[in-house]
Amino acid sequence: LFAPGKFQFREGSLVFCVENQGVSLWGIPEAYLALDNPPVVRSCNEETLEWVRDHDRLSDFFITFTYWQAVNGGLPNVAIKGNASASTFEIVEEKWPEIKLGPNDWKLRFFGSNAEIICIVGEDQIQTAASTANALRRITELIGIDWDYEEYEDELE
Repeated sequence: LFAPGKFQFREGSLVFCVENQGVSLWGIPEAYLALDNPPVVRSCNEETLEWVRDHDRLSDFFITFTYWQAVNGGLPNVAIKGNASASTFEIVEEKWPEIKLGPNDWKLRFFGSNAEIICIVGEDQIQTAASTANALRRITELIGIDWDYEEYEDELE
């Protein structure tokens, strides 16, 4: 996420965010800059940018972006499972409330609270993050899953 002084115009959009590996860019179309809550567009970071609608509102982008950052290391205790089963998703849907997001193109669903976040990615991946190691252990126990990757913060509990 760029600081306001680092925003730049590229091919008709004000770019305010770049994916950590530089693959994707997010911007606001110049025609919508006067709106209080403009739409957000995304493009692959190539020589010629092809902007596509990503989020209907900037506020929805920031909410989705914040939760996505949390399950990718923003919270200190994280776990990832590829090839998760439909029954795993059913357990998540049963045990945690869904965090409602505005329309977006990310195909992410978030469940939980500020201390425990579970993310269903597309059709087969699940990621989770928790504020404490014990909270991540609790999520693991409730879901009954063997993670492909787990990282626990060293802490005294």
